[in-house]
Amino acid sequence: MLTLELGLITHPQAVFMPTAYLPAALQAWLPKNSFYLLPFQILTLARRASIMLHIFISQVAPPSTKVASNGKGDKISPQTVQRLGELIHLSRGLDLEATRMLQMGLSPFRGDRESVSTLQRGMKEGLILGGVRSSPEVQRAVAQVVERRKADGDSKRD
Repeated sequence: MLTLELGLITHPQAVFMPTAYLPAALQAWLPKNSFYLLPFQILTLARRASIMLHIFISQVAPPSTKVASNGKGDKISPQTVQRLGELIHLSRGLDLEATRMLQMGLSPFRGDRESVSTLQRGMKEGLILGGVRSSPEVQRAVAQVVERRKADGDSKRD
């Protein structure tokens, strides 16, 4: 999570396009670049995935003791018990870290829903404008206008 947040902080133009990972047959049905995730959406999704992973790990249970054909019950080896203890310790640490990260990410906007929505709107608008400006069609149109102005300026000088 720390690496992801540092990456998003140092690369503010980072946009994740999930449609790029879909099979070609599904991509044909979707408009090009129709679905993308903004940096705060990537972080939210990563936090949720981290919490889901924590829940999965915390639900891992030792194998149940079954009665074998010889009448003895299977016992859990000391190594398994030790590893389960380590797993529990790691999952609790992960839960604590995920909670801290979530609180840290939301701390500047705590109690101010208007600021959060303003930030989200501003980031979305900035990414949309950046995408529009960098699209080849817009760049061609701007180049054409610049060339027309140069041509009009040259003809007026003569």
